[in-house]
Amino acid sequence: MKENRIITFLSALKWNLVFWIKYIVDKDFNYCIKRNKKELPAQTVNKCFIIGNGPSINKVDFTLIENEVKFSVNSIMNNRELYEKINPDFHVIADPAYFNDKLPNYHVLLHDLKNIKTCKKRPLVITSYEGKKTIVKYGINKLNDIFYVFSHGNLNSGLNKISMSRNMPVAQNVVQMAIYAAISMGFRDIYLLGCEMTSFIPNLHQISVSINENESYHAYNYTEEIKRQMEGLKQTYDNSFVFFDYAKTFQIFKDIEMYSRKHKIKIYNATNTGVLDVFQTVNLNLDI
Repeated sequence: MKENRIITFLSALKWNLVFWIKYIVDKDFNYCIKRNKKELPAQTVNKCFIIGNGPSINKVDFTLIENEVKFSVNSIMNNRELYEKINPDFHVIADPAYFNDKLPNYHVLLHDLKNIKTCKKRPLVITSYEGKKTIVKYGINKLNDIFYVFSHGNLNSGLNKISMSRNMPVAQNVVQMAIYAAISMGFRDIYLLGCEMTSFIPNLHQISVSINENESYHAYNYTEEIKRQMEGLKQTYDNSFVFFDYAKTFQIFKDIEMYSRKHKIKIYNATNTGVLDVFQTVNLNLDI
């Protein structure tokens, strides 16, 4: 246990040094980080909704929260009709695949990046600074107003405040990055929708679920390319890796919950199904 604390401390020290060195010597990085504090709109409400890509959001009546502040994430644009109903104010991208244009199916991801704007508004985009080179290369920054974050910190290292103008905690998935952004922007009541945390199921070996079936573990249907990619991942990683990866994800959710209690921030899980048991559950129709 003591050894783990030492490793955590040294890792946090390393990444904080990396952040501050870049902040001092890299003018572009400095500008992007300062811009998060200067130009992100000041929030006049306490409540926001973070909408994951779980299949349950296909059944959500988004008219119930049409006037609320909403964050969408990653590839939800693949279900265009649903995305227009959500009509988000912010869109968060954390998947590093979006910034790897060497991938064989990158044209699909690039199409997503070029279609973040909805019919009614242009969501502000929050993503990792590591992706900026690719974003600029393909002109995505000309289509969207993009805010970049550096996310390599550790919530267990004595971090005093989550802030987009500092080294944010590491995010194991995009919902966690969206939570960090919401906390940084001052939201005190954060509701999660579509966060089943069951998308790992198709990656497991020796189970009855087939990724060739019509059932999807996301709010959009899988294209043939996505199915092939998932099958490749299934052959690459065994179950121990999949569960270890998810254990890390859940531990970060637990760390977020502890941080939120300490700082009097309330995070609710309004997803009506799934396995995310870290946060207090509420019913969108009855409790909000």
